Amino acid sequence: EHFWEIFFADDQNIVNVKAKTTTTTGACAIFLSVLVDENDGMCVPLDKTKLDLFRQLSLPLVRERLLIGLHSGVEEFASFKHEETTVASFRHLLSSYNIPQSCLVLCQNPSMLDAAFQVLE
Repeated sequence: EHFWEIFFADDQNIVNVKAKTTTTTGACAIFLSVLVDENDGMCVPLDKTKLDLFRQLSLPLVRERLLIGLHSGVEEFASFKHEETTVASFRHLLSSYNIPQSCLVLCQNPSMLDAAFQVLE
């Protein structure tokens, strides 16, 4: 829990909200794109005895937190929709890290459906 508080900087005074939004949303998108591959991805445990725990518990929990962070970032980006550079940054994140495609893939998993769909909305 402490990691997520630091990662999302909930209790820190951030002077530049747009920079925080871009950084947090980008980080969530990057980590989520890394976690798409459940079989051969870089985070898949090499020890096959830990694979079930990874797929059934660890991976869904981390994905859900990342989707929540991504959703928050998307909502914050919406408040900057009249600023051309911010919109360009958001479009870059969407296309570079395949956010819609990742969310559509995660919608196939019943435990990820709600969080992934919220991002797509």
